[in-house]
Amino acid sequence: MNDIQQSRLWVIGGAVATIVILLMGYLLLISPQLTTAETIRGDTQLALDRNTAMEARITQLRAANENLDELQTDLEAARRELPVRNETEVFASTLQNLGEKNLVSVTSISFGDPENVTSRAQGTVAAAPGAAATEESDAAAAADAAATAAAEAQARQTFA
Repeated sequence: MNDIQQSRLWVIGGAVATIVILLMGYLLLISPQLTTAETIRGDTQLALDRNTAMEARITQLRAANENLDELQTDLEAARRELPVRNETEVFASTLQNLGEKNLVSVTSISFGDPENVTSRAQGTVAAAPGAAATEESDAAAAADAAATAAAEAQARQTFA
């Protein structure tokens, strides 16, 4: 081979070697760093979105905190209306005594979760509203509970 062909071969080989080295450098060094940077950008955006959501929640809580005294007063009033203890034993013995007076045998009592019902004079029996209850159904449930309590009080006076 002559010198011109030999130097042309060295130039082509050097160019190929340079391209291979650059390609390997990109694949082994630069590409992983770009992937890491993209992951960090995504994590940063996620953190910013969470911060925005938390700031909105904090604003809501601060607004609710302004009514805290009123809400605590309402809570205390509601707590005073609840019975202090569970009186199922008293109810069971009263029911047993009433049964004996009326020649009825009470063999078992099962206490389950309470349900809101309407009185028979108001309409048919209705199960308590589910998780999608509105303020209107809550008011109706409170009225039903008051009516039930009044009926129970009247029944106690009648059988006592």
